[in-house]
Amino acid sequence: MRALFVMLALTLAAEAEPPVRGLTPRRAVASGAALVALAACVTGALALRRPARRRAHTALTLGALSVTTGTFVVVTAPGGFGSGGGLAGGIAAIALGLGGAALGQAARRRA
Repeated sequence: MRALFVMLALTLAAEAEPPVRGLTPRRAVASGAALVALAACVTGALALRRPARRRAHTALTLGALSVTTGTFVVVTAPGGFGSGGGLAGGIAAIALGLGGAALGQAARRRA
């Protein structure tokens, strides 16, 4: 039994990789999607403050685009956090994109 635990520990230790540093292509896509989602939130908030149908549609479109891109990044991420797959940025893009889309929809109903 002890030998099984030792083999499992050695296998896990061999598979553990150090965190990736720097901007990888997947991190760049995830960060771009998160920035688009942030723009959707800002545009949606401005559309709620001063009703404008065009801003509401822009926020809704940017939110949907960032949610789609963030979902793609999260689904295709090869590893967990720190692996360079953009998982954290993808999750941020989904959360902010949903918020931007909700603000855009609320502003669209209001306008």
